[in-house]
Amino acid sequence: MWSTVLGEYRDRIVHIALTKAEGGLNLTVPLELLTNLSQYGSEAGQRRIDHFVEGEDSGQPTTMTWSNQRWIRYRSTVSLLDTFLVDFSRAMDSPEPGDPSYTELIARAAAQQAPCYPLGSAQKATIMGKPEDILALGRRLSDQVMKSDCPRRSPNSLSAHRFDRLS
Repeated sequence: MWSTVLGEYRDRIVHIALTKAEGGLNLTVPLELLTNLSQYGSEAGQRRIDHFVEGEDSGQPTTMTWSNQRWIRYRSTVSLLDTFLVDFSRAMDSPEPGDPSYTELIARAAAQQAPCYPLGSAQKATIMGKPEDILALGRRLSDQVMKSDCPRRSPNSLSAHRFDRLS
């Protein structure tokens, strides 16, 4: 579902209109119809190739090339990452009264076995110091800079982790 809403995916989806005789539940599809349906898919695939690789849409030049698709995905991802890191740093900086900070929880998990999802030795060595690096980046971001002129998407719908709700 998300793929039809997000520009970086939506533009790569092909809609093929079928007649009543071609679509629906048809358990006894004649070979000729299967061949026709397969040809529709081949034609749609060629149109996507023409569009994104050759830079043409119905024979006309288009700026919506594969490089542009990658740029749109980058812009959407960086904007999402910006929001995520700002929320993450706010939650890390502001635990609820009486709760240990996430930094304390991480240090405790690295020093002793956590009751759930314990860290392995390589994870313990890797995790120490990382939260501060992530926090420093989140604190430098404004949560708005990368959203300016960015492709429309909903960061809350894409992210399963809402750190602003954890504190």
